[in-house]
Amino acid sequence: MRLTARVVPWTSTDEWEFVKSLLYPPVFDAATVQKGVDHVRMWASRGNLPQAAEMTAMMAECFIMENHRATLGLRASADGEVGRASESILRLTYSMAVIRFVNGLVDASQTPGRLQSVASVAETLGIPLWMVDLRHAATHEHLPSLSLLKSAAQHAMRWLDKHYWSRQQLQQASNEYMEEQVPGMLSQYLEVIGCSGDGEATSNRLPADDIVVRLCGWAMSSESLRNRICVEVAKVLISEVSQEICDEDKTTWKPLLDKLGAECLEELFVVLYTELGGLDFRTLDNQVALVAWCRYLIKTYLFAQHGLPNNIEIIEACLQRPNVFTPILLKDMVSCQPGLGPSLHPFIEYLDSVAKLNMLKSDEFGSTDEEEDSSDEDGSGEIKVLRSRAQQLLSKGSQTGRITCKETVNNAWNLAPAKSWRFVPIGLLPGGKVPNLSLPDPREINPINSNIQHRTYIHTYGNGPV
Repeated sequence: MRLTARVVPWTSTDEWEFVKSLLYPPVFDAATVQKGVDHVRMWASRGNLPQAAEMTAMMAECFIMENHRATLGLRASADGEVGRASESILRLTYSMAVIRFVNGLVDASQTPGRLQSVASVAETLGIPLWMVDLRHAATHEHLPSLSLLKSAAQHAMRWLDKHYWSRQQLQQASNEYMEEQVPGMLSQYLEVIGCSGDGEATSNRLPADDIVVRLCGWAMSSESLRNRICVEVAKVLISEVSQEICDEDKTTWKPLLDKLGAECLEELFVVLYTELGGLDFRTLDNQVALVAWCRYLIKTYLFAQHGLPNNIEIIEACLQRPNVFTPILLKDMVSCQPGLGPSLHPFIEYLDSVAKLNMLKSDEFGSTDEEEDSSDEDGSGEIKVLRSRAQQLLSKGSQTGRITCKETVNNAWNLAPAKSWRFVPIGLLPGGKVPNLSLPDPREINPINSNIQHRTYIHTYGNGPV
């Protein structure tokens, strides 16, 4: 089973909970609820707005309109015509909201080819039949009274909170609890594997197979849990090894890696590769170990003969943030899937040429003869060459390419000689760098007031706790 990414209009869970707190305040305030409605409209402009969120904003607008009617122009009781006209508009607004609420939920639950009556589907969803009758009356008969329509809208708000907003919050709380358990589960897994060798349970610990099943189940149930598991596994791999990985390391992690889903393995590779690019923050021995783990994932899982059917994201991750170790990883991908050769060979040659050019510019660089004869069966010689390149880049540090300019000059600029120009492929920056087009979060969402307990306070849309 492969998780399908679901695009949502909010940037974070905090933003979603913040909007929920605006739409369901402890005490009804039109200005606060209006802010929540405005946020939902902003989500709608981004697309993929959940139907429940749209319906909540639609119901909330009805309450805001009624609040304005009670506080603004209708204080002058002498103007009876304005009052009757406003009440008629309000009844129409409430009626349309109730109709869309019932029809939207029922239509979304219908099975093509096996259509059921609106009443039967509504009963299955927990929508009372009197709301179905109210929807029928508002559509085909006289408009119901304002008090009855308002009661229906209040019930709809409570239904939406119970079946969407609060349910999502409970799921999020459950995910957060399981995320906190991930480091302990991994530690327990390593202890069981290390102590017993065969993964059997010892003392009060779970068997290794049970731990693997639990972690894999968490990874398949939630995207946030999958991300947390990948990050924690990467942390352990990075912290444990200081040299090239051995067969014992592979044996330790193979039971877990074999059971992890495709997206988990992809994200684990991306996390390790991202750490691999941090030359300023990792020792060279650790870099070699990270390269070995990346190559192991490529050859054993990601690009194996029966590997992942869609690995374009892995290739993109390597090409968007290339480093001195990227060519050897791309070569491993081509060796596993030769059909990728025509597409990846130009990138491999270019990255190799850029790396050698950087070495030639270094004063500490000697001869390239050692690099030409460094290929072997397992690629360890090539890793040594790449490690040597990385070490020279680190030793040269930030002095490479440093230019000192005088504050004032007396002569005009001169055209640089043509021989000093270097060809750069279209789409790359000077020096062969790939531009980073990832946009940061547009804004920080204020955290929700911790004093508001979303599942216990009494909503003003009804007479009891949800």
